[in-house]
Amino acid sequence: DPVPGRAAAAAAKFGVAAGYESYEELLRDPDVDLVTICSPIGLHYEQGVQAIEAGKHVHFNKTMTTTVAEADDLIRRAASGNVRIVASPGMMINPAARRKR
Repeated sequence: DPVPGRAAAAAAKFGVAAGYESYEELLRDPDVDLVTICSPIGLHYEQGVQAIEAGKHVHFNKTMTTTVAEADDLIRRAASGNVRIVASPGMMINPAARRKR
C-alpha cells in the first residue's frame, strides 16, 4: 500500500509478518520467495520482469502479458534466472468456455 503507515497497520491488524509501501520494497525482501501479480494486465510484463530479476517466483493472476513476445521474454528470463512462473488459466478452463472452443 503506497499510503505511508497503512500497510504496516494492516499487517499488524491481521498478524502478517510485513507490509510494504512499494512493489520494489517487497522485491528487496529476502524472505519473499514468490509474488502474485494481480495488477491490471498491462502492467504484468514490467512487474514480472522486476520480480524475475529479483529472483522471485511469479504467479500472474489471469493473463501473463498482453503479447506473445512479452510472454516469451518472461519465459526466457525465468528459465535463465532459475525461477518458476505460472499464469492462472482463468476462464479458459471453465467448462462453458471449453465447450465454446
